[in-house]
Amino acid sequence: MINEEIIKKDFYEAILPQNDLIQLEQYLKEGKRPSNFLYAVLSNYLFGSLSCGDKTRIFLLPHYVKYIYNYFPQESFGNAAKIERWMRDRIIEKNREVEC
Repeated sequence: MINEEIIKKDFYEAILPQNDLIQLEQYLKEGKRPSNFLYAVLSNYLFGSLSCGDKTRIFLLPHYVKYIYNYFPQESFGNAAKIERWMRDRIIEKNREVEC
């Protein structure tokens, strides 16, 4: 039986720009700040998303939202405070790993 969730995730990863997927992965794992467009999408700031995105990204905006909503931890998106906390916590974790 085919896993429908894998197919959906593969679909989003096939249509979203590769550079953005890399930035999102670095954001999730390392706490690296993404582009202004992705930061606006993650923080649920529609006007910022529209003002920072190019035509392709604006066209794909619903897919970014669905991808993030369905595959990211809830603590990693929603508003600027959550994003800043997420980035800070990932950097703290990374520094702890380096110290050990």
